[in-house]
Amino acid sequence: MHPVIRIICFLLFTAFISQSDYWQLLFATVLITGLLLLHPQGWFQQAFSMVLRLRWFLLSIVIVYGWLTPGDVHTQASAWLPSLQGLQLGLMRVYGLMIIVVAVAYLLTMT
Repeated sequence: MHPVIRIICFLLFTAFISQSDYWQLLFATVLITGLLLLHPQGWFQQAFSMVLRLRWFLLSIVIVYGWLTPGDVHTQASAWLPSLQGLQLGLMRVYGLMIIVVAVAYLLTMT
């Protein structure tokens, strides 16, 4: 496949992942796992390394979403706890970003 077609496919994949819900993220995970089984050339180690480098950024996303998204708090006694909806949204965004990072590693390895 031509590199321009790969980059366009990656950009479309990223656009769809950025606006996805849980089921679409699960489908993307299955798709990335299929790529892992099709091309076991060691690109997943590079992806794992890239995700590890982003761990503080990903943690900050969960914290910002958790504390700044309005919603239900775990208990009524404390207003300092993160909201449940914020934690769910933050974890969903982090999961999507991790899928995109794995797709970047695949694109870099195959191009």
